[in-house]
Amino acid sequence: MTGELYVCCARDGAAYVRKVVAHLRRSRVAATYDPKPPEVVEMDALRRRMSRTSALLIVMTDGSAASAPVLETIDQAEQAGMPIFGLLRQGRRPFRLNQYPYEDVTGGQLPTRDFVEALHAVAPATGSPTTDVIGPGPDRKWLPVVVGSALVILLLVAAGLWFTRGPEPPRPPISEPSATGIAGGTPSGTAGESPSGSARGAVVITSHHDGDAVGRCARIEGTADLDTGKTILFAKMRTNPPDATWYFGYVGSYRNGFVPPRWAGSMYFGTDTGQRYDLFVIVMDVSAAEGFWAEHKSTDGSFAFATAIPPGAERAAVVRLLQGSMDECR
Repeated sequence: MTGELYVCCARDGAAYVRKVVAHLRRSRVAATYDPKPPEVVEMDALRRRMSRTSALLIVMTDGSAASAPVLETIDQAEQAGMPIFGLLRQGRRPFRLNQYPYEDVTGGQLPTRDFVEALHAVAPATGSPTTDVIGPGPDRKWLPVVVGSALVILLLVAAGLWFTRGPEPPRPPISEPSATGIAGGTPSGTAGESPSGSARGAVVITSHHDGDAVGRCARIEGTADLDTGKTILFAKMRTNPPDATWYFGYVGSYRNGFVPPRWAGSMYFGTDTGQRYDLFVIVMDVSAAEGFWAEHKSTDGSFAFATAIPPGAERAAVVRLLQGSMDECR
């Protein structure tokens, strides 16, 4: 993986960005930023910056929502298919960033461990955690002797305990995750049937359960354990009243693969309440998904639609939802 994570902001977010970048570097994420964010678009400088960037993190503030350099940076990242993440520092999340994973840091807190782990999946790691060390450390030639002696003592104690207690009795088997993870089978093209798909346990929806009510927009979250060359998409069909069209959207910013262990994305539903939907998460090879999207995308490119699930796609998880309101994603 080449390039760094670029943390982008407007002038009113610069002080917070410095803390975020220091935090990410301590967490071994290779992150960079502009100490003085530009106030006008400098295309040559921006192209050079993006050529060294593997993923984009936007710090969302009141200023960034109207900042031409920030908006142009997002455009460049989207055109390059880069993973995009957000940190909401002030105000409301811009509509165009609804589809990307983000975290609310309006209290000034630093990103959580789960969020940093997601960044690890799309940005290179630094050689070692950043530490504040000045000058050479004290002579520690005695350290290997002490550590070796301690290990020998621990092994002797453990062996004595094992012979005293005897071998540990067998443990009961651990159950596979259920609910919204799908067991093996062959995908079919009709909504409402018993869900099926391979990738058992590889993708699970954790934020919603069958029968949950959602707004016009819902933020869906889950877990995954996929190869880096796989991507995930939402596949939605209205079941009541019935509709024969499937609607698709990329989950989060994982268009180029590298789906993290914890993923998130937003999906839009209908224009009226009381409607019911089957919402699948499907797994595809990155190249196959690109081909499907190019052939079936809408005019503005914000979603795709077709009469069936793409051939070769794995239905990895499903949840059946009721549209209970017209609330937007927050």
